[in-house]
Amino acid sequence: MKFKIMPLIFGLILAMIDAIALPILKGVKSEGWPRWLLGIPIGVYALNPLIFYTALGSETLTIMNLIWDLMSDVVVTLIGILFFREVIPTTKRVGIVLSFVSLILMSYEGDGLSEWIDSWF
Repeated sequence: MKFKIMPLIFGLILAMIDAIALPILKGVKSEGWPRWLLGIPIGVYALNPLIFYTALGSETLTIMNLIWDLMSDVVVTLIGILFFREVIPTTKRVGIVLSFVSLILMSYEGDGLSEWIDSWF
């Protein structure tokens, strides 16, 4: 099995768009930030289709979407914890750790789980 870095890079780029847009949306909705800031998420989200289209050259639609979703979940969760001081219960922390495990598993090319296990031992 071969580790593929490009899907992770594209997933991180797409997640960074979420990392820009979602805190702005929360800030406008619940922190009293000015509404004109909503133009920023609209602008950055316009880039998603072009980036995702390019990402499809390195991975399938299904896997690329999962990588993007998981990366976004982790990045935006960290912003929520560090910037907005949100509290995450222990069970959900375990879920975040499992998201990292999922990202690693999805970055391997091939079907053989046994090959992956053998590569670690």
